[in-house]
Amino acid sequence: MVLLTGACGQVGSELLPYLREEYGARNVIGTDVRKAPRAAMEAGPFSYVDVTQYGQLERLITEVFYFSTQRPISPICRTPLFPISQNFILF
Repeated sequence: MVLLTGACGQVGSELLPYLREEYGARNVIGTDVRKAPRAAMEAGPFSYVDVTQYGQLERLITEVFYFSTQRPISPICRTPLFPISQNFILF
């Protein structure tokens, strides 16, 4: 599963169709705080998320983990933001 933030931006709008073709449209979730073009919304999953808002990001990641597997495959799935907190700085 691929989560692309900024999917409506200059780079993201070019990268989103490429990633969906490469990994399958259902496996790439585009996100942005702006309204997405109709083509981006119809081509695969899209969610309005402000990545600076921890709660919004947490809900989306939790949903991705839930739909990816019906039962946790490791203890890390019980706290889906743990790997992010170890690799990224959240503001």
